[in-house]
Amino acid sequence: MVASSQTDGEEEGTVLRVDARQCLVDVGGVTRECRVRGRLFREEKRESKPVAVGDRVLIARQQTPPDVIVRVLERRNVLARRRGGRGDLQIIAANVDQAVILGAFVHPELNLRLIDRMLVGAECGGQSPIIGINKVDLLPDAQARELIEEIYAPTGYPLIFSSVVESLGIDRYRDLLKDRVTVLAGPSGVGKSSLLNAVQPGLRLKAAEVSDATGKGRHTTTAASLIPLDFGGWVVDTPGMREFQPFPMEPHELGHYFAEFRAEIPRCRFNTCTHSHEVACAVKDAVDEERIHPCRYESYLRMLEEL
Repeated sequence: MVASSQTDGEEEGTVLRVDARQCLVDVGGVTRECRVRGRLFREEKRESKPVAVGDRVLIARQQTPPDVIVRVLERRNVLARRRGGRGDLQIIAANVDQAVILGAFVHPELNLRLIDRMLVGAECGGQSPIIGINKVDLLPDAQARELIEEIYAPTGYPLIFSSVVESLGIDRYRDLLKDRVTVLAGPSGVGKSSLLNAVQPGLRLKAAEVSDATGKGRHTTTAASLIPLDFGGWVVDTPGMREFQPFPMEPHELGHYFAEFRAEIPRCRFNTCTHSHEVACAVKDAVDEERIHPCRYESYLRMLEEL
């Protein structure tokens, strides 16, 4: 959405949190409570909400709070997923530089398919992906870690193994988050809030627990929040996600969002190759030659079937 020029009485700010029709907006270092002008809900047809965390907005001051968000300025990028049968988009965060896709080895069980979907979502949205694997202190041996490295090394993405208990990987996160706007996404229970508490002591974010019955995390973060970091930068803490459907696209486009496919795609015989059934496919050759891990290729094929 592109806003018109700022008018008298309007101020520019950044959305810190969105709850129903109420928002918290940072305006020059002061947090304001705002509501969303009803017209914005009518204008946005494909999005579940017209305002997202990270949006730059114009607000009109009111004599009594809350103030009113009257315009959303043009977004640099978004991390979004499809929701519902109509393919409506849920904007998770706007105007972010990078996305940390966080999983855990155990409690809850590591879900590589979900991580791969979120990586595609970040690639589609224009964020630089970072893969984080948490709770490495619970690993019985090093074989699982070596397998993750083998699967994702060809992508070239930063890969961080972390443990809040052992303070492992925390400094690496601080280095990567410094002076950047980062969205932190993953399932409930993988330790997103605990990790942020370790990265910036004093945040006191409530950590999720994992159900013994289901092995899945319980939601403690109920809405995305944009949090300033003392050492520079901002991070979006998001609610846990159990599923992720990236943007709609043509089948031949999906491969471009798998980083390790991109060097191979120009060598495919057909410009619209889907890397599934075609002959003379360089991506399939790379899988056969073990330059692309079969787990990643299987994830690709599953996503391809849903397009």
